[in-house]
Amino acid sequence: MNVVIHGALGAMGKVLTDVFNGEHSIILVESHQPNSTVKSSLTDVLSADVVIDFSHPSLLAGVIHYCTTNKISLVVGTTNLSTADQALLTKAGNEIAVLESPNFSYGIAVMRRLIKEATSLLVDFDIELVETHHVHKKDAPSGTAKQLIKDIQQTSSQSLVVQEGRNSTNVAKAKNEVGVHSIRSGSNPGEHTVIYSSEEEQIEVTHKAFSRRVFAVGAKKAAEWLVQQPIGRYTMEDVLS
Repeated sequence: MNVVIHGALGAMGKVLTDVFNGEHSIILVESHQPNSTVKSSLTDVLSADVVIDFSHPSLLAGVIHYCTTNKISLVVGTTNLSTADQALLTKAGNEIAVLESPNFSYGIAVMRRLIKEATSLLVDFDIELVETHHVHKKDAPSGTAKQLIKDIQQTSSQSLVVQEGRNSTNVAKAKNEVGVHSIRSGSNPGEHTVIYSSEEEQIEVTHKAFSRRVFAVGAKKAAEWLVQQPIGRYTMEDVLS
């Protein structure tokens, strides 16, 4: 399998390079800091089976154009994507195989299933979500937190409202409210906890990533799976199935 890693010199790009190296042919692309071993543009890549993009939302449109023009499968791990970005990915799914996820951890894919089941059963429980990441993370709440909240809202029999953080004007918790709390501390690669509480008991579903490698291993698994799929838009839950 010929793999293009777009955003190769970023934190995730470097880990991806290490995970793929030796098993598949890899081409490294980094638009901002090219060097003798890294191409400066996707247009310099003549052929590939799949592009893995962990770069920046501002570059996504160009990545999609390259992949759809050349009929190359696309795995996207870039976070903080806009509604317009998501629309572009959906449109691309009509021409190529596309898999996008804010988190490529296999464990997170399992966690999503667990919280859907929990949310459907714990109807009268209060729900809160706490996510913790390293101090350099640029978005809050995390993309994974947003996906987990979306799963909760879509599964719940109630119409749930999201409340990010608490302050002196919104201390009290409404019954139909899901609180989301973001912590930025040290070098934590990612931790997410969904808390279900009643007056009598509490259940917590937690996922902890110990290093970025877990996301790279998941992205590798996703890429290997995606190149075998027909045109369409996919998620990590499809890989789990």
